Amino acid sequence: MKIKITSLVVLVVFFFLGFSINDDRTPRVQSDRVNPYSVAGPQLDNPVSSLSESFEGGTFPPAGWTKLNPDGGTGWDRQLAGVSPIPGWNGGTTSVPTGGGTAAAFCTWNTGGATSNDQWLVSPQITNVQPDDSLRFWLLKPGYTSASYLDNIDILISTTTPTVGAFTTTVELLSFPAATGDTAWTQYEYRLGDYVSAGSDIYIAWREHVADNFNDGAAFLLDLVEVTESGGGGGPEPQLSLNHTPGMFEMGIFNNGSVGKESQSPFSGPGIKWDGGDGCFTGGVIYGTQSDASCNGNIGSFNVVDMANVESNFAGGFTSNSDFNQITTAIITDSNAVAPYGINVIQKSYTDTTEEYGFVRYGFINSTASPIADFYAGLFMDWDIGSATANSGGYAMDRRLVYNFDTGPGLNYYGLAALDGVSGMRTTTAGSTAGARTEAFNNISVNYTDSTLGAPGDFRTWIGTFVGTIAPGDTAWTTFAVVTGPDLDAIRNTTEQAQNKALALGWISTVSIDPVSTIIPDAFSLSQNYPNPFNPTTKISFDIPKQGFVTLKVYDVLGKEVATLVNDVTKSGSYEVSFDASKFASGVYFYTLQTDGFVQTKRMMLIK
Repeated sequence: MKIKITSLVVLVVFFFLGFSINDDRTPRVQSDRVNPYSVAGPQLDNPVSSLSESFEGGTFPPAGWTKLNPDGGTGWDRQLAGVSPIPGWNGGTTSVPTGGGTAAAFCTWNTGGATSNDQWLVSPQITNVQPDDSLRFWLLKPGYTSASYLDNIDILISTTTPTVGAFTTTVELLSFPAATGDTAWTQYEYRLGDYVSAGSDIYIAWREHVADNFNDGAAFLLDLVEVTESGGGGGPEPQLSLNHTPGMFEMGIFNNGSVGKESQSPFSGPGIKWDGGDGCFTGGVIYGTQSDASCNGNIGSFNVVDMANVESNFAGGFTSNSDFNQITTAIITDSNAVAPYGINVIQKSYTDTTEEYGFVRYGFINSTASPIADFYAGLFMDWDIGSATANSGGYAMDRRLVYNFDTGPGLNYYGLAALDGVSGMRTTTAGSTAGARTEAFNNISVNYTDSTLGAPGDFRTWIGTFVGTIAPGDTAWTTFAVVTGPDLDAIRNTTEQAQNKALALGWISTVSIDPVSTIIPDAFSLSQNYPNPFNPTTKISFDIPKQGFVTLKVYDVLGKEVATLVNDVTKSGSYEVSFDASKFASGVYFYTLQTDGFVQTKRMMLIK
C-alpha cells in the first residue's frame, strides 16, 4: 500500500511539472525534434556601417542576423501584430510600436529550453563604429504575461565573433520582476562609444534568459532596431569644409550639406577640380516629395540654403577605413527651410588614393510617426568651367550620368552620376530664384534627357533618384558619384569604376537589363516571369513604347518591397530582366511595373 501511495504522489508531481498550473499559459508540448544551436538568416554581401530593422520580411532571422539557442529551444521568432492570444499564452494580443509596420521579433517562455531559457538574437556585424553612433530599439513585455513571471533581457556586444562566449561587453542588463513588466512599448537608446573603442566592428545581442521557465519567463517583442551613424562629434559645428585629395581629382565637402565650392559670402571652399582646374561654383543636396512638388536643400545659385549642421567633427579631419582613406560624416537637417520636413540626413563623403572620383551618400532618417511617400533625393551643381558663359553639357544614360564642359579647347569635363538609378536629370541655363524649389523638383523627377540644350552659356545641373516610401524608423540611403576628367570617355570610364566599387560595397544593387528587340512596342506590357515556379532565378520581360522613368519592384506577401530591379529613365523598347532570389525564402512574391501612368502587377512562386 505504501508503494501505491508513493506512485500516486509521483504521478501527481509529474502532472504538475509537465503542465502549467496557471490558466494564463498554454501547456508546454515537448517535441522529440532537436533544435539547431544556431540559425542564420540569409548572408549579406557586405558588412554594414548602420542598421535599420523592423522585421517586416518573411524570412527570420533577417539577412545578416543570427539566433543562438544554447538552451535547445526554438528561440526567437517573428510574430505579426494583432495575434491573439499571444503564442504560449491564453490571452493578450501581440502589437508593434508606432511605425513598426506589421511584425516584430518575439520570444517567450516556451520558445526556450525544456526547463530554462537562454535565447539570443544577434545583429549583423556593424563596422567602423564611432564614439557617438547610437543604438536604439523598442521593447515590450506585454502586460498579460507580466502578472506572475519575472524575466531578463541582456544587451551585449561582441567585437570578435557572433558566438555566445564572445559577448563580453555589457551594455545593460534589463530585469523585469513579476507584476512590474512593461505594459507599453519603451524605446531604449545607448551611445556605443561608451562601450567600445572608435573603429570597432561589433555584433549586438539581445539575450532573454531565466533559470526556471516553469515559474518564470514572460514574453518579449522587439522592433525598430537602429544603429545610427553619428556626425562624429558631440553637437553642431560652425560651417567648415574638408578637401578630398585622392589624386588629380579633388572634391570639397561641407558640414552643412554643400558640395564643391560654396561661394556665397562670407564663406567659400575648395571646389571640385581636375588637374588643378576648378569647375564648381556651388552645389548641394536637394530632396522633396511628389505631393509637395518642391525641394528643400542647398541651391546656392538661387539663394536656397536650407540645410544646417546638427552634428559633425570636421574640425578633427578625415576618418578612414579599409576601403577609403578620406571619409567625412555629418548630420544635417533642413531647419532653415520655409517648410522643413523635420528629418535628419546623414551625409557621408568618400575618396581613396588613386581613385579619380568621389562618393557622396545621404541617409534620410524618418524619425516621424508617419511614412514619407514618393520621396526623391538629388544633387544640384552649378558648374563654372573655364569661362562660365561658354559651358555646355550632355547625358550618358547608360552610365546614369549628366555632365558639363567648356566649349573652349583643352578644358576638362565634370559630371554627376546617380548610382541607385535616375528618376530625372537636367543640365540647362534656365532657372529662377522665385521658382527654384519647384524647378529643382521637376528636374530630379522628370526626364529631360531628350531636351535641346541650346547655345553655350552658364549651365546648372540637377540629378535625382526615386527613393519611394520611407517608413517610420527607417533610413533610406542614396549614392552619388562626382567625376571629373580630361574628356567624355574618361568620365564615362570613371563613372563605371565608381559604379563597380559601390556595387562591391553593397551600396547599390544592379541587374542585367537586356533589350530583346529593336522593334518599338505599341503599348506598355508586363509578361509573366519564366520559369514559374522558379529556383532561384527567373526572367521578367516588359515593353516600354516611349522613353520614361520606369520602376520594376518585387514585394513579399506582406507588401514589403524586397528588391528593386529597375529604377531608371529607360528608352523605348522590349526588355528582359533577370531576378536572382537565392537570398529569399520560398513563397509567393509579386512584381510591379510602373511608368507613365501604367501600373501592372503579377504573381510568381519561389520554391527551394
